[in-house]
Amino acid sequence: MSDTIKDLERIFHPRSICIIGSSNRTGSFGRLFLEGMIGMGFPSIFPVHPTEKELLGLPAFPSIKEVPVDIDLAISLVPPDGSA
Repeated sequence: MSDTIKDLERIFHPRSICIIGSSNRTGSFGRLFLEGMIGMGFPSIFPVHPTEKELLGLPAFPSIKEVPVDIDLAISLVPPDGSA
């Protein structure tokens, strides 16, 4: 299998997902994406939020650097200006 195919495999069939900009705020994209990924049954979801310690029952991390595993797919839901 070529390196390109291996890289695409990680995108289309990720073992671990990081959602940067996850949120507890009802109606926010960060919460909707987190709820959706949980609902789809992904086993390893790592929410990232600068101040929250837990989001929807999952431990949250202040940055992607703090996530303790290799991430196959990162989804960024942070607005371009960095505000949440």
